[in-house]
Amino acid sequence: MTNNKSVLPAIGALGVGAGLMYLMDPRMGRRRRALIRDKVVHLGHEAEGFVTGQTKNLKNHAKGWMHEAKDKFGHARADNPMDDAMDDNIGSDFQTND
Repeated sequence: MTNNKSVLPAIGALGVGAGLMYLMDPRMGRRRRALIRDKVVHLGHEAEGFVTGQTKNLKNHAKGWMHEAKDKFGHARADNPMDDAMDDNIGSDFQTND
């Protein structure tokens, strides 16, 4: 019976060697490496598109949640006339003179 601790590294080394032979083949290795590179680049573009889409989706949901909160709680704020006066004062601070 052989020791599994010596067999597993040998199998791993054989796999790495076979992979290197596959990629470094003088006749087809360049094509295979180019295909792998193209697939990795494509995967990166897909991941970027996914993240961008999810970010946009979350942003739109957050806007919707804010509008819902304003609809629910914004009406109580409109009953206080001091809030309108404060909005006018704050708005005047940011106006530019043309």
